[in-house]
Amino acid sequence: GGALSRSAALRYSGAEYLGGIFQQATVNLMPILVAAMVGLEANAAFATAWIAASAFDLALASVGLSFTVEGATDQDALAELSRRAVRLTAAMTGVGVIAVLVLAPYAMALLGPGYQGGVAVLRVLALAMPFRAVIILHLSFMRLSRRLGPIVAIQAASCAIAVAGAVVALPRIGIAGAALGYAVAQGVVAVMVLPALTRELRQDRTPNSGPVTGGAR
Repeated sequence: GGALSRSAALRYSGAEYLGGIFQQATVNLMPILVAAMVGLEANAAFATAWIAASAFDLALASVGLSFTVEGATDQDALAELSRRAVRLTAAMTGVGVIAVLVLAPYAMALLGPGYQGGVAVLRVLALAMPFRAVIILHLSFMRLSRRLGPIVAIQAASCAIAVAGAVVALPRIGIAGAALGYAVAQGVVAVMVLPALTRELRQDRTPNSGPVTGGAR
């Protein structure tokens, strides 16, 4: 693909930076909200589950990043690369969700009785991962086709819905409420982008040329 001009590179960098701010706001605000609204002791269980889920999210994001880089450098193979990314993402998500649903009680038990509240948190976050996978794949296509607006809008919407949902649910159902707010956010955004992702996966034509290698947040 053709090289990016300086102005295009700056626009991409700006979009990625702004989108990254919203992503990091989600990651950092959730434990703060839990600590402020429920207490530090409860936050210990939440934070443990949150870190585990964030690690799995990072693994999914690495698949999206790999697809973006390879797709930008070898557009003739984009169709096969997209199929491979979908297969790998689906396999990782399926195995990961099942493993967490089954093993969460045992993993939390290893940390002590004070962490049992994290079981529900971990399970709810696991159920959000299929939605998250849809979003990550869609963001990869947005980067390949140089559509900057959706990159920022998707992450901003995800952050806003997650934080608002957590604020509403935390006083009612405890730390699982923060996880539920996050899961609802991923579900809402995934449903919004799924039709576009489906079209992208069916298209025979390739996106506009040019390498865009930002991480899939």
